[in-house]
Amino acid sequence: MNCFRLKQIIGLFCLFFFAAILSFRAFALVGWYVDNGRMTYVTSEGYKVGNTWKESDGMKFYLDESGYVVYNKVFEYNGCIYYVGENGARVTNRFVEVTPDMILDTSSVTPGLFYFSDDGSAYIKRNNNFIKNIDNKKY
Repeated sequence: MNCFRLKQIIGLFCLFFFAAILSFRAFALVGWYVDNGRMTYVTSEGYKVGNTWKESDGMKFYLDESGYVVYNKVFEYNGCIYYVGENGARVTNRFVEVTPDMILDTSSVTPGLFYFSDDGSAYIKRNNNFIKNIDNKKY
C-alpha cells in the first residue's frame, strides 16, 4: 500500500471518528439540565426552549421566555390560565386561592379562587360561579 493511500484511509477514519463524537455530543446534550441553579431544557441543537411546556415523568413543566422552569406561579398561556406548583409541575384537579405573589409578572391574571381542571386550565370563580375560557369564549 502506498503512502498516499494510507493517508486517505487515516483521513477517512478521522473524519468518521470526529463525526461520530460530535453527533454523540449533540445527542448527549438533549434534555433537562441545571443552569445557574435553575432547571432548563436543552434541544439537540444546544438551545434552551422557552414559552412552552415540556413533559418529564408524566408531569408537565412550563419554561418561561428565558427557558427556565417556572415555580409556584399562575400565568396565561394560549388564552388559558395555568398554575405550576412549588415543584414546577402543572397543577390539575385542584382548587387554589391565588394571591398576588403567585401571579407571573407577564400575566394579566387577578387574584381569586381558581379550579384547575384535568388538563390544568383554570375555571375562575366570579360572582359565585366558575367561568372557563375556551378559545377566547367564556363558559
